[in-house]
Amino acid sequence: MKKIFLLIIVAFALNSCNKEENSSQVRYELLPIDYCRMPYYFQQGETYDLEMFFKKPTSCHFYKGIYFEKQGNTRIVAIQSAVVETNSCVTYDYQNNTSLQPDSVKCKFTATGTETYTFKFWTGKNAQGEDTYYDVEVPVEN
Repeated sequence: MKKIFLLIIVAFALNSCNKEENSSQVRYELLPIDYCRMPYYFQQGETYDLEMFFKKPTSCHFYKGIYFEKQGNTRIVAIQSAVVETNSCVTYDYQNNTSLQPDSVKCKFTATGTETYTFKFWTGKNAQGEDTYYDVEVPVEN
């Protein structure tokens, strides 16, 4: 009886370790920012909501976070997404379907410095494969 019980436990343990053949893979990619809402100026020490708008290319793209790189007073910003690799993705056609609206996300930014901030919002890649940006300069008032 003990051997049968042990055999059943081993069978369940081995079965639970099998990977499904149809499991979906996930990859990550940046999404371009279409436009943003920002203040015309910052007050030093104040915190602001920066709102960014972006389009998900397919139903398999999911918002994952904000890519935010700091270089002195320059900030490089893009949208991070997770993409589920599956054959059931629906491609969104924003040009021909006016009911589709861009998604938006807000991030908090605190103006700690006194110099003008430059935000470089990633807008994708050009024909040569180089990154393109929409630059916004926001001065800081004391």
